[in-house]
Amino acid sequence: MGTLYFSAPVVAGCYVMQWTQRKAEENLDLQARQSEISRPMNRSVKAQNDQLRKVIKEKNQ
Repeated sequence: MGTLYFSAPVVAGCYVMQWTQRKAEENLDLQARQSEISRPMNRSVKAQNDQLRKVIKEKNQ
């Protein structure tokens, strides 16, 4: 009976931790999507950075 009282909170705690981890990942994904939507220049800045990296890489070779 003692193992039941010990193992029940442990098992329940594992499920709670998995649930909170999923929620945190969902919130991070949602936050990333919202920040991309709210800043349309991010795509152009990223494209410029990619082009600059390509030029620098070509110069270093």
